[in-house]
Amino acid sequence: MSVSFRLNRPAREIVEKHITPQAKLFMANEVRRLCDPYVPYDTGNLADNVDVLLEGDTGVVHYKAPYARKCYEGDDINFHTEKHALATAHWDKAMFQTRKGDTTKAVQAYIDRGN
Repeated sequence: MSVSFRLNRPAREIVEKHITPQAKLFMANEVRRLCDPYVPYDTGNLADNVDVLLEGDTGVVHYKAPYARKCYEGDDINFHTEKHALATAHWDKAMFQTRKGDTTKAVQAYIDRGN
């Protein structure tokens, strides 16, 4: 199961014009890192079994556990919060509600460093 996100048109045009594939991969890694506290965690298979890669010209975070989609949808699941206190379904959306600015700052710093 892959988690992806869409940018609004002005942001998308900026990304397409100014951000290199390496920066897009950096952004996907940053999203994965910031999402980690929101990913359900019991044995670690879901949170730790992740690929971050470029698919075409887009950075993608791919959770490889066979039950990733079921956890992401969260239908009738009570997540344990002993190991990841913020664990929830739709963990990317939960992260973006509180940490979107952190993603933007990290990507801007990456670009400013000339990468």
